[in-house]
Amino acid sequence: MSAPVALILGAGARVGQSVARAFAAEGYRIALVARSAPKKDADGKQAYLHIKADLADPSSVAGIFDQVKKQLGVPQVVVYNAAAGIGDALTVSLADFAASLAINTTSVYAAAQEATAGFKTLSAGGAFIYTGNITNELPIPALGPVSIGKSATATLIQVFVGSPHKGAHSRYYYADERNADGSHVGGALDGDAHAALYTTLAKAPAQGPWQQTFVKGVGYKKF
Repeated sequence: MSAPVALILGAGARVGQSVARAFAAEGYRIALVARSAPKKDADGKQAYLHIKADLADPSSVAGIFDQVKKQLGVPQVVVYNAAAGIGDALTVSLADFAASLAINTTSVYAAAQEATAGFKTLSAGGAFIYTGNITNELPIPALGPVSIGKSATATLIQVFVGSPHKGAHSRYYYADERNADGSHVGGALDGDAHAALYTTLAKAPAQGPWQQTFVKGVGYKKF
């Protein structure tokens, strides 16, 4: 039996890389997607499959999944970790807002459809995990485009969970790291805490709460 595959869209140095290491430690083969070319190890090799792509273009998503399936296999876990868009929504240009919405929402829509098609071919199904934040409940004016996009995607996740077309073993989650009192962690989010939650969700055989509010060192906590 071949090792499972985890696809991470948005391979940032904090959450993306931490999640990749955690799934690799669990025996997964890893595919990372980022806009920039990956750095190679000291010996010139790459431990993971790296795909250069811009998620501001939702039409690129299908090609990403095709490449992963050809080189590694069907992803059993898909983590959508890309995000973009700062500034007040009343001053950000229309072009920048459209790009932010594409990254935060439209490409998520495309990725979830591709992921679900793959999950249906796997006996154990699969998990789609979106790195969200508190802005679906508490919009932040200085993060206007992000707040709008993540709010829309929180709704998407709920719709995916309730869809009759998702397949018997497909699970969908909106992850939201909080402080112990339930407040927003802001820029202090912890990559390893995300990794611990995501690997736990991947092992769960059935859908849990769609909104995975969690605390570092604690895991899921309902607020």
